[in-house]
Amino acid sequence: MPAYHARMSLDDSPIHAVVFDMDGVICDSEPFLRAATQEMFRQRYQADVAEAEFLPFTGAGDDRFILGPGESRGLAMNLADDKALVYQLYLRQIRGRLRSVAGVGEFIQRCRRAQLKLAVASAGDAVRVRGNLRELGFGELTFH
Repeated sequence: MPAYHARMSLDDSPIHAVVFDMDGVICDSEPFLRAATQEMFRQRYQADVAEAEFLPFTGAGDDRFILGPGESRGLAMNLADDKALVYQLYLRQIRGRLRSVAGVGEFIQRCRRAQLKLAVASAGDAVRVRGNLRELGFGELTFH
């Protein structure tokens, strides 16, 4: 199979669909998720959780990212309630601040003009993915 150059015309490509990862490809939302989770720990458990405590749980999905530092500290957490608060804080944090990775918006537009099917894959929960897409101006119809 030939290697495809980034400047290749998508119209003449044998590619029919593109799947984007959320974090690191479309945007970098992890700092916002970490800040929201740190705030949840302060509010619910009066605990200051350092950035480094999240590293073993990075990329493991939102449940592990949120629960991991607390479990490491021996906290008895309530995932449903804690996650609801994290997402409430998270959606406030990204408002007006979350940015897409340079060039991704233009690439998405090129893909749409070429009538490619577009999808998003993420270890993050749908509420966070949808919030990110909304904040970045990519409506749900952008991705099928």
